Amino acid sequence: MMLDCAPASQNLRRYGNVQVFVQAHFLVMGIAFWVVAKVLDVAVMSTRVYGEFIGQFPAEWWAGSIILASWIFLAGIIINGNWRWSVCLRLVGATRHVLTLSAFAHGGWTAPEGMHLLIWACVALSMHGWLLWWNLGDFARAVRSKSWPPTRHSK
Repeated sequence: MMLDCAPASQNLRRYGNVQVFVQAHFLVMGIAFWVVAKVLDVAVMSTRVYGEFIGQFPAEWWAGSIILASWIFLAGIIINGNWRWSVCLRLVGATRHVLTLSAFAHGGWTAPEGMHLLIWACVALSMHGWLLWWNLGDFARAVRSKSWPPTRHSK
C-alpha cells in the first residue's frame, strides 16, 4: 500500500505502513486498557508492578494518554496528503507516546516487580523513538520547503 503523501513527507512515504501498524496497535491496546480499567472496574495498576509515580494517577488517565497519542498520530497520517503540515500532528503524537512510555519505563525501573513493564516500555519506547526521529526529518524538510508559510497541499 502506497500512502498519498505531501512532498516533504519522505519518511512517511517510505515507512508509512509501519507507522500506521504501530499506531493502530497502540490505539487498540489503549482502548482495551481503558475498558479493563473503567468498565470492568478492575485494579490494573499495582504499585508493586508500576511503581509509585504511575500509581499516583488513575489507570484511565494512562490509557487515555495512549489513546490520545495514537489518535493524534493517525490523524497526521490520514490528512497528510491534504495538509502539508500534518507532520506536526505526527510529532505531537510521537512525543506524547515517548513521554508516556518513559514514565512506564521509570515505573518499571523503580517498582519491585516491574521488570516485565520495564522491558515492554523500553521496546515500545525504542519504536516510538524511531517514529519521532522519522517525523522530525519530515518536519525539517517541510520547514525548508518552498511553501512557507504553511498552505494546503496542492495535488
